[in-house]
Amino acid sequence: MNRAFQQRFTYLLKNINGMSYTQNIRDIPKSEIQRNLVKYFNLQYKETEMVSMNIEVDDSQPNRIILSVKYSTKTPFVLLKGIPFELSRMISSYIPPNRIQVKFAISFPKEYPFIPPKWTLIEDLSNITSISNLIVPTTQYYQELVDTHNNQYKRSLDLDNDGSEPYPFSETCPHKKSMHAESYYWSPAHYIEQDVLNFILRINHFEYILQDPDLENYLEQPPSHLNMVNKNKKYQPWKFVLQ
Repeated sequence: MNRAFQQRFTYLLKNINGMSYTQNIRDIPKSEIQRNLVKYFNLQYKETEMVSMNIEVDDSQPNRIILSVKYSTKTPFVLLKGIPFELSRMISSYIPPNRIQVKFAISFPKEYPFIPPKWTLIEDLSNITSISNLIVPTTQYYQELVDTHNNQYKRSLDLDNDGSEPYPFSETCPHKKSMHAESYYWSPAHYIEQDVLNFILRINHFEYILQDPDLENYLEQPPSHLNMVNKNKKYQPWKFVLQ
């Protein structure tokens, strides 16, 4: 296992569990280790929103962790015309809530922390049964966000007219073959916690996705990095609430 990855992931788990640097995470039974990022990052949601974001080591592959995200809203009670109140309530109880449920894998290469981790969408069990702001499948939508996140650490190699790499590595650099110019925007000082929080900020607009696009009080333009939403509508902003 990559030593840097192991140390930094242990550091993250200690922070989540409120442990000091000198305490050993192995002293806590595995089943009792807290992995809830919603609580750790103090993400704020409404009482009608049910959200979980958990992180854990992937036992099937080395140097990989899994971020599991679940979001759903309580099904609103709908009073059906011409149907008694109690019967309407019973019918409403059978309407499944809209659910966003996705899993992301974060793979750490052997050169980590000098090379950034790679994010991958590995599962999408979302169940959006009613109208929403998306005009593409959720799988395609979240794959776009994953690609955007991975590409943020890359830079264009077309900066020099002669086609050479800006700031090329020395021929004697031991990482000449394993490190690539595309990764220059990544810093080894960037911890797992920071990278995960950065990604959460990209996806933390679940209410917006599940919102009926015909509601009033929308803004004129959608967020610039979301190019797969219904552009014929006005949009309401999501909230990136971190306190």
